[in-house]
Amino acid sequence: MSEAETRALSRRRLLRGAGGVALGGGAALLAGCGSHAATSTTTSTTTRTPPPAVAGEVDALNHALDIEYRIIAVYTAAIPLLSHRAHAAAKWFLAQELSHVAAVQDLVNHLGGEPSKQASSYNLGHAHGPHALLAFLQELENTQLASYIAVVPLLSTPGGRATVASIVGNEAQHVSILGLVNGTDPVPSALVTGRA
Repeated sequence: MSEAETRALSRRRLLRGAGGVALGGGAALLAGCGSHAATSTTTSTTTRTPPPAVAGEVDALNHALDIEYRIIAVYTAAIPLLSHRAHAAAKWFLAQELSHVAAVQDLVNHLGGEPSKQASSYNLGHAHGPHALLAFLQELENTQLASYIAVVPLLSTPGGRATVASIVGNEAQHVSILGLVNGTDPVPSALVTGRA
């Protein structure tokens, strides 16, 4: 099986898993109340031990991967609740987040580590209405952006740094477009920091 076929199968499995997680979590998103951010309950088991020199890289990439899984669950649950431009943007971003997962999993595997697995469920927050939901997605994207920015200097290979740097650029686009669609400042700073 070619690398492209393997990657396509991996994405299909991830999408199926994300859909299952989101279906269960979609009801929680609708039923929730309040407006505070929530945490993930991801547990990561490692069956392969990477060389000590890259263990920190694998841990940092797996942390970013854990955030990606949560964002995928939230986008999957949010898409049916959004309309017009917000709906279209969320669908597009979900596809891009799935691509990020495949790329990060490849990096972890290349380093000799074991990519973290999706949690069985995620706390999807308690957003009320489309504006609050978009603000919550923007907050999650900023968190993800900050985690990727922190990963870049830890990576030992130029290819790994290039991959994560390209994800940083894409995540910054997500933050900007979510702000624009939600009626807030789409470019609040001249520097991409991952902080609102």
